[in-house]
Amino acid sequence: MVVSYDAATGSATIAAPSGDLRLAAPHGRVVVEAGTDLELLATRTCLRSTELELESERMRLRSAALNLASEVLEVSAASVAIGAGRLQVSAERVFEKARDVYRDVEGVIDTRAGRIRSIVRGAWQAKSESTSIVSKEDTFIDGRRVLLG
Repeated sequence: MVVSYDAATGSATIAAPSGDLRLAAPHGRVVVEAGTDLELLATRTCLRSTELELESERMRLRSAALNLASEVLEVSAASVAIGAGRLQVSAERVFEKARDVYRDVEGVIDTRAGRIRSIVRGAWQAKSESTSIVSKEDTFIDGRRVLLG
């Protein structure tokens, strides 16, 4: 093991020129403290822990490819913005709960389903330039009054 100090720059280096370098405290903590930046440079970095906590005022993650796998994923935020060229969600079941939902679609909304059921406590309103309802079987309209025209 080699420890070198450069007085001109005030930098110190601990090196293991021909093998691994291990910092260990089998019965205590290892603290690495830096006044400005902390850089980890490696071909591959692996963190293993029973519990991992990251705390930061601002965090940025950049990656060419990101794969996240978890048994349970919980996200809590005051605001979430997602920008994507394509967003695909695959799930066995999807539950959404919100006070209000607004969607603004410039092109097409295409829903394909085995069955659709809408339950509305108040009024249900549809506005369009033209409307077409096609049924292979019966079509029912049930109301106290049916007003046409």
